[in-house]
Amino acid sequence: MLEHEEGGGERGHEEGSGHGHEECARNVTIVVDNQDVHLHRGRYDLAVIKRLAKVPDSDDLDQLVGTKLVALPNDKPVEIHGCEIFASHPKSGGSS
Repeated sequence: MLEHEEGGGERGHEEGSGHGHEECARNVTIVVDNQDVHLHRGRYDLAVIKRLAKVPDSDDLDQLVGTKLVALPNDKPVEIHGCEIFASHPKSGGSS
């Protein structure tokens, strides 16, 4: 499972002086359903974002891009830079 990729992945916080300054610089906040979610910049599987935001796996997750909500595919990672806004909702009805 791809959690995030940035400068060595999960072990990135072990590098440097050990004082945590680099760690703080990578911390960002996203908003999911009006709730702040704190994580690191990088690429995340949609399932990981849902888990961190306590969104049911069965729900869809959309991202606010400009003034439009854009559906996120479950099979592509999401690039997190900070300040992204997401909204979850139950899956829409079947195809017609």
